[in-house]
Amino acid sequence: QEALNEAELLVKENPGSYKFYELLSSFYKKYGKYDDAINCYRQMLKINPKEKHRLNIMIAEIYMKVDKNDEALKIVNQLLEERPDDNELYFMRSQVQMNKKAFEKAMNDLDFIISRDSVNYKYNKILSQLYQVQGNKRLQYFQVQKNMRILNNLYKSNNEDVEVIFELASLGLSMGDLDGAGGWFERILNYFPDNYEALKQMAVIKLNKQMWNDAISIYDKLERNYRPVEEFLNNKAIAYIQI
Repeated sequence: QEALNEAELLVKENPGSYKFYELLSSFYKKYGKYDDAINCYRQMLKINPKEKHRLNIMIAEIYMKVDKNDEALKIVNQLLEERPDDNELYFMRSQVQMNKKAFEKAMNDLDFIISRDSVNYKYNKILSQLYQVQGNKRLQYFQVQKNMRILNNLYKSNNEDVEVIFELASLGLSMGDLDGAGGWFERILNYFPDNYEALKQMAVIKLNKQMWNDAISIYDKLERNYRPVEEFLNNKAIAYIQI
């Protein structure tokens, strides 16, 4: 709170400073003062109109966060009029439409940008999630298969990209491929032995495969490195009962 007060004082003393407004907006967002953050962005826009696109995107992101999706949609549509070839704006609009439960409109935007960038994993991943929300298991299945091919190609081009490896592990887990997912999580742990999410998922995999001692060992490590949570204690108890 003290830092926020100092930032407010800096803006008061330097009302024409773009960087101080930017600093203040970051504190407002941190403390959930979203209307104040938007006011900062609008002042920044007056100071530097060349930042119009970036600042309007940041305003739209806040509107999405506070569930003012109509306001967000209005901004994104205006930006699309200025940049009709910007795939990321179509993607952003699809997210707004999903928030509004306008799934068909969201799918139209996703289909459009995937037709222009067919191997973009982010776009394809959201499309598969949209199929899941709609309960379309057939299309979801084929989309997941495509996503796996995209990820495997990304991995071949850079086998040290941990973000891609994590996506491969998570996708394998969602498909019920415990061995495949476990192999990818082990790769992550080779790079980051104490990674919380990878350890947590590996422990669950070991439980499902009835590898009780391995599960207990991972939960012991999680408890040493992180604060014990009820889920860990319960799962470890289940493993001990089975030995």
